[in-house]
Order: sequence, then structure tokens, then C-alpha cells
Amino acid sequence: MTKQIKNRMLTQLDAVKLVCKYLEERGFLVTHSPLIDKRVNNIRATLKGTQDVVIEVRGNTTVPRVRTSTPSRPYGSEQIKKHVEHVLYQATQNVCGKNLAGIAFSKNMFYQKWVTPILPALKNIGIEIFWILPDGHIEILGYWKNNLIQGEGKFSPK
Repeated sequence: MTKQIKNRMLTQLDAVKLVCKYLEERGFLVTHSPLIDKRVNNIRATLKGTQDVVIEVRGNTTVPRVRTSTPSRPYGSEQIKKHVEHVLYQATQNVCGKNLAGIAFSKNMFYQKWVTPILPALKNIGIEIFWILPDGHIEILGYWKNNLIQGEGKFSPK
């Protein structure tokens, strides 16, 4: 983890980098992300060419403006609610498309406020939750079924 990410609010791009690194460390090949194509805002990856996953990712602040001294501001509760609504819609479409679907958010009080009440429904339809912790580690809830990570039979944050 770089000091730069640790010491500032997590932007969308920071969140994408962390989730991509997490997936790659577990044997996934990232085929599509904002790091590869700036026009997209999700991550697509494959596990040994057999299982495709799509993860919708959101940070908790805007990207700082390059030519201004105004710092980026964290998103408020209502903006985060809109992010959650949009990401859930996208993830649901991905599940219908036969992909494993996931959503990744900063683990903060606003995202938890809007996501926690619907966790049972997300588990039922198989949408994985990736919580990005303040130190940059990823915590998952284990909602993907029939997913093989390095032959272990389950998606593990270890």
C-alpha cells in the first residue's frame, strides 16, 4: 500500500487499483478496467478463462483537481445513496448476464448505512461485497457460490 493512498480520501481510481491488485493476487486476469480504458467504470476479470466476473467500484471522494488548491470533498450520504442505487442496478444486470457480480465500496459509515440493510438480498442473488478498508486491505463477505480461487473452492480474502 502506498503512503499516498493511505493518507488521503479514497478516489474511484484508488479503489479500482486496490480491487484489481486484490483480484490479480488471487489468480484473476483483469481484462477491463478504468486503468485500461478511461471510458469504463467497472472491472472485468476472468479466473483461468473459465469464470468471468464484473465488479462495480466506487470511491468515497472526487478526484482532486490538478490546477486548484481546493481539496476534494468526501461524498455525502445522499450522493452515496445514489452511487449504491446505480451500482446495484449494474450488478444485478451482470448477474442476469451469467457473470459473477460484485460491488466494491470504501467501508465507511455512509456506504454501510445504505448497503447493510440489503445484505441478505445481495447474498440471495450472489452479488459479492468488497469492502475497501482505510488501510487499503479488502474485506469480502463470501457471497459468491461455486467460485474457485486457486483450487480452494471459495473466494478468500487471505
